[in-house]
Amino acid sequence: MSWFKPNGHEWTDAEWEQPHKCLGMRLAGDLIRESNERGEPINGDTLLVLMNAGTKAVRFSLPATNPECVWELMFDTADDHTPAATHAGGSKYEMKDHTLVVFRTRPEKAPPAEVAALHRAARRV
Repeated sequence: MSWFKPNGHEWTDAEWEQPHKCLGMRLAGDLIRESNERGEPINGDTLLVLMNAGTKAVRFSLPATNPECVWELMFDTADDHTPAATHAGGSKYEMKDHTLVVFRTRPEKAPPAEVAALHRAARRV
């Protein structure tokens, strides 16, 4: 798990002592170091959860992704009808105040049918 500031950089220990209202948490599913009961490696999605508890919008700089991957918007609590979109690592995402946004990484060239199925599943959660 990694924690990010709106500028896209990781938090340092000293910065945790300061008040903050906006942060991001990356859960790296590709770094799980466990195996299932058959001895196969467990791999999951890498998720990025952005939280803005402030009263102002924030332009959050998305952290870098693995080569040939992009951040895919799963949902934004500011708008249930935000269209599916992909964003490169380092690009900016405009977060409204008091919102939670979730992204996942996916190959940039993922087939459209797979992407549509993932969005339907995410909207049911």
